[in-house]
Amino acid sequence: MSQTINIIWYYDEGATFVIDDVYKKVSIGTIYIYSGGKFKFYVIPKVLDVQSVTVTGVKIKNRFISMDPSNPTIVTNKWIYGTMEVYFSYIEPPEDFRVEFTFVFLPL
Repeated sequence: MSQTINIIWYYDEGATFVIDDVYKKVSIGTIYIYSGGKFKFYVIPKVLDVQSVTVTGVKIKNRFISMDPSNPTIVTNKWIYGTMEVYFSYIEPPEDFRVEFTFVFLPL
């Protein structure tokens, strides 16, 4: 039996997002992920253009999403939604860079 995952993500793809200096985080729009069945997933963030920045966390609403394939985030109510926040680690504030997110979904 196949399962469909629906993702709706509202953000301005051409916008420049400003990282909060204190918490080293940025909000990147609102994301809705839902399915007809329960599922689990994890995210693989990849920082492009610079090597001095790493992603330390991805959060949707108040829930951190796993970045570990061996311990995915479990979604038992068939949906997760809210503001997506990305947390970074760096020594010096970076210049412009891009981040690519790969979401991997697994049946529960």
